[in-house]
Amino acid sequence: MGLKTYIIKKGKHYSNHLPRLWFGKKHSLSVKINMDKSCWFKLEEPADYAINKLVGWSYGYHHHNSIRVGWRPSIDRENWIEFHLYVYTNGGRSQHYIDKVECNIENKLDITYHPEKSIITYSLHRPIVISNGYMYAKVKTSWWGYYLFPYFGGIKTAPTDIKIDLKFE
Repeated sequence: MGLKTYIIKKGKHYSNHLPRLWFGKKHSLSVKINMDKSCWFKLEEPADYAINKLVGWSYGYHHHNSIRVGWRPSIDRENWIEFHLYVYTNGGRSQHYIDKVECNIENKLDITYHPEKSIITYSLHRPIVISNGYMYAKVKTSWWGYYLFPYFGGIKTAPTDIKIDLKFE
């Protein structure tokens, strides 16, 4: 089965998806990603620099405890997208830059939370290059949560229809 296209319509925040709950232990995510050229736009005002949300999972309510990958257009390279870890820990938010990916190129991202060490590791597989790294975070885990899907903004809404292809593995 191929990648599924998630669309965030112009003027909206949410993509076309239904909520997906999980139960038990959830500490990792592996996903193939293709960021369409519609994801890149010129950053013109401070609100444009916000981190949009790509994928992740919550432990209970996502604004209290969650681990996500966020994205925004690259500041210095047209048709490239920056990926960031975007983590809520007890209601406080932190971010960590991962790397850039080129639009319309399939990439694979693996994220694992190691609660016993309070560390999140990631591996971004791009054509020819692999970016590995980590971020310290003490995220309160839960026996339930839900998967998090593409979302545009904070304050601003999508400037055009945004298309993102994903396949969860």
